[in-house]
Amino acid sequence: MKALAVLTGDGHEIRSRASDMVPLLSSLAESLSDLELCMIYTGSVPDRFPEWPMALSRVHRIQLPDAGVPDPLLDFISDMAETCPKNLYLFDGTDIGDCLAARLGYRLAGSSCLQVQTCRMTDEKNLTSWRLACGGHLLARTVLEKFPWCLSAAATPGTALGWTGDSGCPVTDHPAAAMPVQSWVISSVSVPVETDSPLTGADRILVLGNGVGSRENLARMNPVAEALGAQIGATRPVVMNGWLPMARLIGVSGTMVAPSLCIVAGASGTGAFCAGIRQAECIVAINTDPDAPVFETADVGIVDDLVPVLLALETLIRKKESS
Repeated sequence: MKALAVLTGDGHEIRSRASDMVPLLSSLAESLSDLELCMIYTGSVPDRFPEWPMALSRVHRIQLPDAGVPDPLLDFISDMAETCPKNLYLFDGTDIGDCLAARLGYRLAGSSCLQVQTCRMTDEKNLTSWRLACGGHLLARTVLEKFPWCLSAAATPGTALGWTGDSGCPVTDHPAAAMPVQSWVISSVSVPVETDSPLTGADRILVLGNGVGSRENLARMNPVAEALGAQIGATRPVVMNGWLPMARLIGVSGTMVAPSLCIVAGASGTGAFCAGIRQAECIVAINTDPDAPVFETADVGIVDDLVPVLLALETLIRKKESS
């Protein structure tokens, strides 16, 4: 079976969305004979590639000035389907990904299913997929009979996905002309997206959990974050206590982040929270409990009280800056 995976967004978004596809690709690994990747991105050129369960045969990259409407993307992928048809088209679970999966399935007279958590080949002609339904209270099973199958992947907690600078296959950069403006578009204006969360795109994040103890201790962490050049994030107990606003919440029900450095202080490390930091390049955990689950996710673990450790860290940074 041949497949094309499509990722859209900027660098941070692509990293997170590539991880969401791992459960689907893992469940189909034995059936896949060829896997191509299409990275449709904004911002800088992606120079790293996901280490998925199977090797890539080719990578396509194309830059867009902004996210725009999905029609040019749909035409581009449809043209690729005519040139080199696939059995499976896999999209990320964003609004654009869902739209592309549904419309491509219709355009190619195939089958579509959105926000899929896992799937498997029922036989050579049928694909069975599972997705949450009824507000997440039921798991719906759908059998897709018509080729090609067009799926979008649901956001799923999991381990961090490895990335490599060597794709191991040919990489094709398509010209911007490959995404022509639709004839029915008279004019367009690009409006920068304003996010409610200051954590989106942050390079360094200091996450404070319930172990911070009080609003007063939390206030003492502001100079630490300033010295680190980091944004402050929070776990759910900190937000529920009213110590930080919801915009600072990290996890499945908050913001999914992908910083180069994430210091997690005083958080036990629930699955919902760890899913939100899984794309961090380096995770440092500080907790008084040596058996805290967060240490299983961390690259560096410190068993101690977070307040003296972080204040000592601030002192070292300030001393180095002044020397």
